[in-house]
Amino acid sequence: MTWLLFFTAFAACLVFWGGIARVPAFGEQVERAAARHAFLTATYMGVGKHVVPLLGEERAAQWARGQLASHWDEIASAPPGLLVERIIVAMPVWLRAAHHGAPLLLLLGLVLHLFRPRPLKIIGGRR
Repeated sequence: MTWLLFFTAFAACLVFWGGIARVPAFGEQVERAAARHAFLTATYMGVGKHVVPLLGEERAAQWARGQLASHWDEIASAPPGLLVERIIVAMPVWLRAAHHGAPLLLLLGLVLHLFRPRPLKIIGGRR
């Protein structure tokens, strides 16, 4: 279940940040700001830019911008250093949880995989 949640959260973040990267003129500014200030966001954008063409760049950009529609003017007028932070604050709660939760779910999945129950081997037994 942890792996399923991780892949779902990771895919949502890739589509969102990849779509933001494809918004004309705005995406380049966010990408530069993310490269300087936010490693996690820069990772999502870097991988998401290669995933989004498979889904349709225009649709992904419209969907990502639609997630921020009510705060778009506030985000667009933000200084470059605060751009990523303003986007994260304006994201819907489920997307913000996916943004921060994906790395935690990956770590939890690895820990649970390492400590998974293993069958006992009994001498002469068939279990």
